[in-house]
Amino acid sequence: MRKFPGIENIATKLCFRALGGADSFERFGVGFMDKSDRSTDNEKFTYPYYVLVYVLSGKGTYVDEEVGRSYELSSGSFFQRIPGRLHSHYIDTSVPWKEVFIDVGPGIFDMYRKLRLLRCDQLCGRIGLDMTQVEKLWRLHELLELADQSKLASVFNEVIGVLFELHSRMDFAGHDDAFMEMVEAAQEYLSQDFSDRLNLIDFCRRNGWGYESFRKKFTAYTGFSPGQYRIRRRIETAAAMLSERRLSIAEIAWKLGYKSPYEFSSQFKKYTGTSPSRFIKG
Repeated sequence: MRKFPGIENIATKLCFRALGGADSFERFGVGFMDKSDRSTDNEKFTYPYYVLVYVLSGKGTYVDEEVGRSYELSSGSFFQRIPGRLHSHYIDTSVPWKEVFIDVGPGIFDMYRKLRLLRCDQLCGRIGLDMTQVEKLWRLHELLELADQSKLASVFNEVIGVLFELHSRMDFAGHDDAFMEMVEAAQEYLSQDFSDRLNLIDFCRRNGWGYESFRKKFTAYTGFSPGQYRIRRRIETAAAMLSERRLSIAEIAWKLGYKSPYEFSSQFKKYTGTSPSRFIKG
């Protein structure tokens, strides 16, 4: 079984199976998708299946066209596609969009909804980025691809179990403007010149926030501590610079504030699964 490659290296890989055979409409599936090249995923679209989409990275907007309500999406958010419900999904192309989803047929969805095991009163919210769940979904995708027909029922039960786990953690509560301004200001601050050492305590004091309260709220919303978020943004910046091939690995290391090319290579490999030199090669 292949090791989870890390969010940055996720490519599109989908698998759908049906307990009743290939011709059955009651399929179920698990898929990972890289939609970084799209600005519009779906526009005024209806889908015949139920889908829970779990956002791993990126920013976007989900629009419930039937009631005219919009929801902002980011890493750790979720949204639901309800069979036959008109919706739109737009992606901010400035940030790579990666997602994982669970998909089930309309009959399966209807049964669990009637049992009140699926919450569909609000279509979007937050779960928080839980890598344990993400890696569990990666393993289930692999099992789904490999399972013969006699083993599908067992895999189906596992997929539904994870779906219920995610539902149990859904936070449908919205966030007020002050909260979102705090998160956005912090994200901008943490994405600044990586050669400088930031003082988050001083940053919080200047903005009138308590540091511990800020750290807990930021981590709950983004799925990363402020320190982890800055490392990820640093690695994303490094990947972009490597792709441009204008600077050497050593020059990129110095520019991003690493003490040595070795330290840079070690952290880059830890977060992406590959070395800078191999990344450049493809």
